[in-house]
Amino acid sequence: MSASSPGETPIGEEPLEGCDLVVRSEGRVHHVTPRGDLDLASCDELDQTLTQLIDAADEVTVDLREVPFVDSSGLATLVKAARQAAGSGCGFRVADAQPQARRLFELARVGGILGLSDHG
Repeated sequence: MSASSPGETPIGEEPLEGCDLVVRSEGRVHHVTPRGDLDLASCDELDQTLTQLIDAADEVTVDLREVPFVDSSGLATLVKAARQAAGSGCGFRVADAQPQARRLFELARVGGILGLSDHG
């Protein structure tokens, strides 16, 4: 797993296959930054992390600036988290999606569900 900057807490003991995951937290506000592809091989850890964070959070942002590729598994993970957040009163948004991911979100018509924004 790559080294974390001060204030960042890596999640998990081992790097995900193709994806590294960093969480920064300030109280009940969490900023999750996956690094690498968000696909079938890597989205389970993100799913588990988001599920745990949303249950006890006021706000969760998933920053995709370092995610070059998202497949349908990654999309499903993000939509599931957004729905969980909506049900628990937690704010949720996806920020800084790369062109491939943004296009996928547009085609699936989930930009509104994901609270898609251009700034983390």
